[in-house]
Amino acid sequence: MSNNDSHKGQSKAYLTIPSTASTSNQEYFRVNYMQDFLKHQQQVNTELSHAANALNSLLHESRTEQTQHFHAVYRKLEKQEAATSPLLSNIETQQSASKIMSERLEILENSNKEMMSKLLSEGHVSQAIIDQLTLQDQSIRELSGRFKTYESLQGKIIDQLDSHAELKEQIKNRLELQEVFHQSVIEKINHQEALTEKISRDIAHLKSVIFERVSYLAEKAEENLKITKEYIFNLFTKSESFKEYTITKPSKKKDLSNL
Repeated sequence: MSNNDSHKGQSKAYLTIPSTASTSNQEYFRVNYMQDFLKHQQQVNTELSHAANALNSLLHESRTEQTQHFHAVYRKLEKQEAATSPLLSNIETQQSASKIMSERLEILENSNKEMMSKLLSEGHVSQAIIDQLTLQDQSIRELSGRFKTYESLQGKIIDQLDSHAELKEQIKNRLELQEVFHQSVIEKINHQEALTEKISRDIAHLKSVIFERVSYLAEKAEENLKITKEYIFNLFTKSESFKEYTITKPSKKKDLSNL
């Protein structure tokens, strides 16, 4: 009986399977490595998401500041345009009146020249009349020169107003271009966020699949280990029973011969 117990104790020593334990350790190492990789990838995706959100917020603030600045300049130009629009209309009216007056002065000057020429040719005019006509002609010329100067000044004012209108149009175009640029950047950021979320979902799915597979392999390894243990235990148990039978059988024959 003690011999049988010693054999049973000896059989238990062979129940450990180094290859299976080594395989389990390798699987455990692979699982830990994959977990670390997935954790690192998830951390990178989180950092990318935070960076994208920060960039989106920064662009939104920059866009708001630039839009406010451009709108302020645009409103100033609109106020200036509203203030200068009546002036421009008045200048155009005065310019038209000045043109008519200049034409009339030119006609009057030509008429005076013709009258002086006619009087001089007839020889019936006194020196006082000639001086008066000369003074009148000089006054008309000075007045005509002033009208021309005023027309030049009006032209400069109109050019400045045209420049303001061009500046207003340029600011409007820049606002539209800035709006398109910000919209494009926001679309790219949204696309990057969607891609990051998709990668996170894929990683989570991959993690769940790996955990399920590892759990399945662990269960199979435990089942195989259990089956192997039972097989080895049964093998050693049967071997000991057979040895005990072969040893005890001759002694029975000896007892029969003695009878």
